[in-house]
Amino acid sequence: MNRSTPGSSGNRSTPGSTREHSGSTPSVPLSTALVAFTNAKFAEGLSPRTISSYTDDLGKWIERT
Repeated sequence: MNRSTPGSSGNRSTPGSTREHSGSTPSVPLSTALVAFTNAKFAEGLSPRTISSYTDDLGKWIERT
């Protein structure tokens, strides 16, 4: 049974996509990614000391790259 709407070509896009995939990954600054990572670890319930260690170590890595 074909459930295409009138005028549609029958092509389906990925659910939630609003534009065509260009083949490249969006660029996110590493400092922004570090904040998101540490927020996720906080939400997971890791200790503040562990999160601080991750932040320090990854911050040093970001400075070197």
